[in-house]
Amino acid sequence: MTIKDNAKKAVAVAAKNKLATTVIGLAVTAATGVALPEPVTSALAAWVMSLFG
Repeated sequence: MTIKDNAKKAVAVAAKNKLATTVIGLAVTAATGVALPEPVTSALAAWVMSLFG
């Protein structure tokens, strides 16, 4: 892989992780009525992503 390919892959992964963080944050807020801070939703997203590979 070239550096350009690696950069594209890294950007795609970052975008996917950000989307997962946003979706999980919204879901938790909708379910509980409590908006969690960004570090908490990021940690939840990382955990959920690790479950699904």
